[in-house]
Amino acid sequence: ITAFNGVSAPACRAPEDIPLFNRLVLETPTGAQVTLQGLRQGQPRSWTLKTEARDPVSARETELKHWGLTVRSLTRLAALENHRPDRKGVLVDTVRPGGPCAESKPALRQDDLILRVNDQEVADAAGLMRFTAEFIRGLTEPKPVLVTFLRGVQEWVTVARIGPEPQEDKPSRPAKAWLGAQTQVLTSELAEAFGLEGRKGVRITGVLPGSPAQKAGLQVGDLLLKLDGQVIPASTPSDQDLFDNLIREYKVGSEAELSVVRAGQPLTLTASLVRQPKPSSDLEEYKDQLFEFKARELSLADRVDEKLSAEAKAVRIVSVENAGWAALAGLASGDVLLAIDGRPAESIPAVKAVMAGLSETRPRRVTFFVRRGIRTQFIEIEPKW
Repeated sequence: ITAFNGVSAPACRAPEDIPLFNRLVLETPTGAQVTLQGLRQGQPRSWTLKTEARDPVSARETELKHWGLTVRSLTRLAALENHRPDRKGVLVDTVRPGGPCAESKPALRQDDLILRVNDQEVADAAGLMRFTAEFIRGLTEPKPVLVTFLRGVQEWVTVARIGPEPQEDKPSRPAKAWLGAQTQVLTSELAEAFGLEGRKGVRITGVLPGSPAQKAGLQVGDLLLKLDGQVIPASTPSDQDLFDNLIREYKVGSEAELSVVRAGQPLTLTASLVRQPKPSSDLEEYKDQLFEFKARELSLADRVDEKLSAEAKAVRIVSVENAGWAALAGLASGDVLLAIDGRPAESIPAVKAVMAGLSETRPRRVTFFVRRGIRTQFIEIEPKW
């Protein structure tokens, strides 16, 4: 395409240049007749089109607690991406661990496309909700539902047991002990190189700030050979998780004696183990349906990876929908979001509050301030409210 409605298309030599062309399109009124000029196989061509309102990249997420799923109806783009002739069906967005669909054999998983339930066609998320309401009426215990779904190009079937709505209260995860040291296996080759031929254990590759490992005095390069007098039996790459699993078997608050070799000299250190910090999967998340991105609270690993202090307040961008408003502006998965229109994005509740306010005021432009690697930058998003 060389021109859009009489305006020459900007030179696009990299993906970063595409928004320049998108702006020409997005500034055109809905329902307008436009002319495009371009080339096909070297020959000049022109096309006359009528613009339409832009569909969202993906439909709003719908929660089905009885199934242990969140799902989305098919948009035009989602139907094309799934090679569907129409928009009938429901896309699986997330599957709750331990829920009916996670326990089915085979289990449903993200991006599966549900076509039928008990041989009844599923047109969209609302249709699946209506089926569910009728199916569970009067039930006191779960009943099996035959689910037909597409996974890639293959049509699968499974049986999910659907019944009364599960309780909101989730059992708390058992407390696991944590040292806060990152390690690699002391293989036989490494042991020999360090003058410890025949010995087993692990080598410290990282010490997390504020962790029991740091407080105990562990350093990068230390070799851990024994835990409370017992040899750490790690000697091959397949034993990578062995040391962490040994630590998790301790009670939170207990002490562990570490037999260390540092610069060739033996050393004994004692660490007071604490509760393992929440993993990323347990941290609070936020999905913005209009801007089409997902963010969550910072994990300890995020802070270490990004070299952020414990006092730094921000959230992590964990996903950005392709061709959504945020993606068009250049927001990317992995960005650390610091502020929105000058207001601190210090937590997920803060982000929710800012985005709720924007949905009411509907400014023409919204500016995200992010950190990406060692750089910070402003990202200007111009949504169509």
